[in-house]
Amino acid sequence: MEKAEEKSWLKARQTGITGTDAPAILGEHPNKSPLDVWISKFEDPGDKTVDPALAERWRLGHLFEKPVAMAYAERTGKRFEPAGFRRHPEKEWLIGTPDFLIQNEKKGLEIKTANSYMARFFGDGGSDEIPVHYLLQCAHYMAVLDYPAWDLAVVFPDFSLKIFNLYRDVELEAMMLEAEERFWLQHIVPKEAPPVDGSMACRQYLMKKYPDAGKTLRPATQEEAKIIHDYQTLQESLKEIEAQKKYLENQIIEAIGPDLGLAFGDSKITFNMVKGRKKTDWEALCIANDISQEEIEMHTSRGKSYRRLLATFK
Repeated sequence: MEKAEEKSWLKARQTGITGTDAPAILGEHPNKSPLDVWISKFEDPGDKTVDPALAERWRLGHLFEKPVAMAYAERTGKRFEPAGFRRHPEKEWLIGTPDFLIQNEKKGLEIKTANSYMARFFGDGGSDEIPVHYLLQCAHYMAVLDYPAWDLAVVFPDFSLKIFNLYRDVELEAMMLEAEERFWLQHIVPKEAPPVDGSMACRQYLMKKYPDAGKTLRPATQEEAKIIHDYQTLQESLKEIEAQKKYLENQIIEAIGPDLGLAFGDSKITFNMVKGRKKTDWEALCIANDISQEEIEMHTSRGKSYRRLLATFK
C-alpha cells in the first residue's frame, strides 16, 4: 500500500467503527484498548508513528492475504474478490474493510496467521472455535454487509491452513452494536476520551495531555486518597510476589544444576548461557585520542525531559 493510499485508508477508518475497533471497545482485544480506538479517530494519519517492526509485520501480513485466499479458493472451489471499504446503509458509523468477499454468495473471508501462542486458542477446522477478538471482528463485518456467514482462513506455524465457518449470531450482534453505538455517541461525537485504563496508549495519551509538572503539591481528595492507598497496597503485594518468584526461580535453578533445563509435558524451562554485552569505554577512548572536553560537549545532546510517577509511602 502506497503512502498516499494508506493515508486515505486511515482517514476513511476515522469516519466510523471498524471491525478491529469492535473487540477493543468491548474489552476483548489483546493489544488495543478503548482509548486506542478513541485516539485513532482523531490523530492525523500523516503524523501517525508506528514501530518499524510492527509496520513490517503489517506489510507482510497484507502481502500474505492474497496467496492464502488463493489457497482457500483452491480448497473450497469458491471464487473471491476484494471487499474494499464498506459502510452500513443506515448506521453511518458502522464501517468495515474486510479482506475479501465470496463471489455469488452472501459470505465474506478474513485471512489470519497464528503464531505458536495464538494457535492454542483455535479449535478444529470447520468449527467456529476461534479467539474472541476474531469472532467479534467477523460478526462486525456480517452486520455491516447484512451477511449470514463468514469464513476465517488461518495459517499456522507448521504452514497448515484451517478454515473456520462462522454464522451470524443475532444476540451477539445486538449486544456488540449497542456497545459500539454507545461508544460512538458518548466518546467520538463529543470528542470525550473514555475513562483511564491500564493500557500503554492511555499512559502515552496522559503524558501528551500533561507534559509539564507544576509547582503545587496539593492535598489529595478523599477519592484520590483511596486510589493512592489501593496503589500502595498493590505495590506491597507485588514486592511479596516478586520475592516468591525469586524463591521459586532459585529452586528451579538448583533443580536444573549442570543440565540445560527441564521438560514437562509440552513445556520446558532452561537455564542457558547468555552472551555478555559489548561495552565501549567512551571516556578512555576520548583520552586516548586527545579529544577535549569542549569537543565532547559539541557532540553531546540531552534526551527529551519527561514526567515520572514517583510514590513515597511512610
